Amino acid sequence: MVLGGSVPKAGAYSGAVTLQGSGVSLRIPYLFLVGTGTASNFIPLFGSPDGTVGQDAGALAIKMVDQYGVPATGTPVTFTVSPRGSVTLRSVPGEPACSPDNSTTSVTCATDAYGVAYTDVLLGSTPTSTVNVTASAVSPRGANNPFSGTIRAQPTISAGGVVDAGSFKTPIAPGSYISIFGNSLSEYTDQVTYAPYTLPLAMDGVTVSFDVPSAKLSLPGYLTYVSPGQVNVQVPWELQGQTSAQVKVTLYGYSYGNVVTVPLADAAPAFLENSGVAVGLDQNYAVVTTANPGKRGQLVQLYMNGLGPVNDGPASGELASATKLATTKGTPTVNIGGQPATVQFSGLAPGFSGLYQVNAIVPAGISAGTVPISLTINGATTKASTLPVN
Repeated sequence: MVLGGSVPKAGAYSGAVTLQGSGVSLRIPYLFLVGTGTASNFIPLFGSPDGTVGQDAGALAIKMVDQYGVPATGTPVTFTVSPRGSVTLRSVPGEPACSPDNSTTSVTCATDAYGVAYTDVLLGSTPTSTVNVTASAVSPRGANNPFSGTIRAQPTISAGGVVDAGSFKTPIAPGSYISIFGNSLSEYTDQVTYAPYTLPLAMDGVTVSFDVPSAKLSLPGYLTYVSPGQVNVQVPWELQGQTSAQVKVTLYGYSYGNVVTVPLADAAPAFLENSGVAVGLDQNYAVVTTANPGKRGQLVQLYMNGLGPVNDGPASGELASATKLATTKGTPTVNIGGQPATVQFSGLAPGFSGLYQVNAIVPAGISAGTVPISLTINGATTKASTLPVN
């Protein structure tokens, strides 16, 4: 069968074609649109002049269709920058060229066969809180849309800025907490106040990644605190056995920071400290301080970082069980006041993610006062710390 005839005038035509066979019929509905060639609808599609200084933020797109929804091909769309010079607008390869081909003020780009006009946005070198690229067309009258964004400084980790959160040194240990120091790491200051099941992978648009290309590992960190100058995160357990990892802070999934290579060790023990005093509780669950020293011959619960792999441990970011204790695979030795202390428990603190707890008996024969304390596990020893006892 050959169809003939001419294309009807502009409009929307619908109906159905019925195919009849031997005892069987098939009804096929159709919609046939004939365009006017004149745009009457202005539809913003996607894009934003948002990202890091110097970054290609990708394309902005506007779709132009006529009153029947048919793409209006060859329709000019003008993109205008405010403030001027904050970004460079460019032609998109494979699409109708813009005029001029690139500009820091404005370009006019024709729609393609699908009725879409594109311009690529290259962000400038100066951080700018608000950037607008306004798309406009002559028809329909007054059609315009502002695409808004922010040009922000690159999230930058300082040299030597990835350290254990207890010792503020390297190496760092999988499963433990680290602090990342730098500039423009976050646009907000925030912390986890309640995590019923697991720590978050993102806070206020901040994410942290750990990559070991040689082992084909790319893992997220689990966040506890973000600010412009510091981010605290739990290192994923899956990095055990690796000797180093590449660490990067990213904002909003597309503002990428610099990459820093950090040494890893399965154990990198460190006491959590308050003004040089190891953080701990006495047997009455009161914080040990110079005003409330630990008691000789009694239990002290010490809170630590980086004691290494555990038995029956939780997944990365998840809280340690209060019913099935996760004990360290290595057996630590604790020295308080120059004498060995009896260790009753070494493992993850129940109800926390990545926080270690060591229960030890303060030696009865040591002198009262603020005494030195240290712990060794898997051949690694903490830096010097102190513990008040009486």
